Amino acid sequence: MFYILRHGRTDWNEEHRLQGEVDIPLNEAGRQMAYDAAEKYKDIDFDICYCSPLKRAQETARIFLADRNPAVEIITDNRLHLCHVFTVDDLKYLHRGGRVSKTAAIAGSILGIKPLLHVDNEGHLIPVGKIRGRKQSIEKLVDMMCERMGNWDNSTVAVCHGDCLSDAEYAADLMRKKLGKKTTVHICYTGAVIGSHSGPGTLALFFMGDQR
Repeated sequence: MFYILRHGRTDWNEEHRLQGEVDIPLNEAGRQMAYDAAEKYKDIDFDICYCSPLKRAQETARIFLADRNPAVEIITDNRLHLCHVFTVDDLKYLHRGGRVSKTAAIAGSILGIKPLLHVDNEGHLIPVGKIRGRKQSIEKLVDMMCERMGNWDNSTVAVCHGDCLSDAEYAADLMRKKLGKKTTVHICYTGAVIGSHSGPGTLALFFMGDQR
């Protein structure tokens, strides 16, 4: 059996404000809701708990499972903090998919402009910068990664590429220089679906960070 428990109330809930990834803690009413739920479901045995890293979810889980015997392990699901930034080598593929205009694609190709992009939580392609030159775009991606990672452990990171292994290896070397030689960098291919939209030359960095 699989159970889903929502976090208790917060001050933003009281104000009818959307919280999203903003790390708002429980208020006293929210803590009481967690205690009430723990009492109501005390006779149900749980094997394991998967929980968001947000404070309100973590505290709800701890209260709900506090008196369990045997203790229930709480595993933090950090998917909300798995970040990525990427670039493409040719804008024509983004144009074919309706992501950029024909004018922008032609101008960008002539000028050698490489977009710096990411996809938000709703699946929207978001431009976060642009730079001239392939090598410069890769270097900028690594700089952006370092700016976004905060205090997260990034001893293991990843580079995903669309048939541009030498560029991926260059990015991996830069990441090791920034993060330390012992950093594990996994290099893998872009999947068929993403590759069909972004084209050969797609290069993406994956890491843990404060902001997606």
